[in-house]
Amino acid sequence: MSFEDITRQLEATDRTLDRARDLVQSGQLNRAQKLYRSVLNDVVELYGADSLKTCNCLIDLADIAYAQERYAEVIMLIEQVIVTDSRASIFTAEQLLSVHFKLARAFEKSNNINEAYGALRDLLEQSEKVLGPANPFTARVKESLVSLCKRHSRKLRSAEKVIETMSDSRQAQFSTNQKLKASFARESANHRDSKAYVPEGATVALRRTWGRSITLASALILCMGFLISGLLQPTRDNPDQKSKRTSAFEANAGPSLSAPSGSLVGLFVSTDGIKSLNVADNGQGVLSDAGVRTDVKVTRAGAEVYATSDASRHIFRNVDQSLVDESGARLYKDGAPELATVQVIKNVSVTLNRYYRTYGRYPQSQAELQSLREYIAYMNPLNDRACFPRLMNVIENRGSSMTLDEYNNASNIVGSLMSLSGTMGEPCGVELYVSPYSSSGETVIVRGYDRTGSLLPCSTPGRCYCVVLAGGSVR
Repeated sequence: MSFEDITRQLEATDRTLDRARDLVQSGQLNRAQKLYRSVLNDVVELYGADSLKTCNCLIDLADIAYAQERYAEVIMLIEQVIVTDSRASIFTAEQLLSVHFKLARAFEKSNNINEAYGALRDLLEQSEKVLGPANPFTARVKESLVSLCKRHSRKLRSAEKVIETMSDSRQAQFSTNQKLKASFARESANHRDSKAYVPEGATVALRRTWGRSITLASALILCMGFLISGLLQPTRDNPDQKSKRTSAFEANAGPSLSAPSGSLVGLFVSTDGIKSLNVADNGQGVLSDAGVRTDVKVTRAGAEVYATSDASRHIFRNVDQSLVDESGARLYKDGAPELATVQVIKNVSVTLNRYYRTYGRYPQSQAELQSLREYIAYMNPLNDRACFPRLMNVIENRGSSMTLDEYNNASNIVGSLMSLSGTMGEPCGVELYVSPYSSSGETVIVRGYDRTGSLLPCSTPGRCYCVVLAGGSVR
């Protein structure tokens, strides 16, 4: 595409956005929503997914959804904007406060009262820091928080009691610490005032004299004690005592090994299921790597876990209810939220392939993805909140066939999405990308994040866990 073609497309996209905003101003929300959704793919392709124009487009769609009382969609769109900003630092601090206020209002309207309360409370704290307590926006946030507490006092009463109890205990602890410090200062001052003056040279001489006296007295007492206990008396060579001393020395020579605790008993498995370690109560376990099963004895020494067989010894680090082996592969314990996110990714992949077999292509817009809400909506395992997979980017193949450069570019995009980069996202969230990978159809990459917001790893070093779909099947 030439420079003139790109310029014309940019101008056409801007005109479409202006027309959509005019439709919103005139109250034609349905037409405006269709126009925004139709132009969103062009905005992402021309300006990038991490651009201000893309985020503003998503915010405008969220405003329309809020006016139409589709609050779940508002939450999804605003959270996508917040995640994008955390990755690319798009908004100023003042602008970001407004975005978070929209999210808090959507939480309240969707009856997620605890989430709304937490969001408003955090927003009030940030607004006081950024704008100041006297700012009108801060006053509005405070008014919204007070109003929320009044309307939903029963639901929030327990949370308020916990907060008040914590505040009282912290104040009492602070007062006690201050009293102790003051008492200690007074006693120290009295002690310094009551000390008699001693010349510096005399002080050094006294310290040396007392040191020698204490050393000689201590040595005399120790020798008397050893003689009384018989430790200094000559003993005959006792083989039993020698073996006991030798075994005690050998036992203390290396790390102290112990049986696995309750937190290490159970099944640990990687996100892709290639590696696993199943530990029983008696310390016996089964280590599996790419289908090869090995019986091992599992012991623990501090933060390290050893899985030992007759032929080998494997070392794991115990980190946040997971085991990390020497290659860096992480095995999550059965029931961990990361494994629940993996199951969501699999369910979403099955639904998308079913969609492809029905329509001959994958969903390429939020509207098309929304039509599958019944099948791909899920509960976030961290907070039990209803969530929806995010369509992060759509790169269309506009021609009937792909050139070699286009194919290589799409291949590089897919490869980068599959790498374990420093990308951050919603904790235990799921997202998908649509990209042309061949002339026959699109490729979809479905991936997710762990409890900290980092990409889920797989057993292959440097790769994140993702499911790649092409032509209605899993690659």
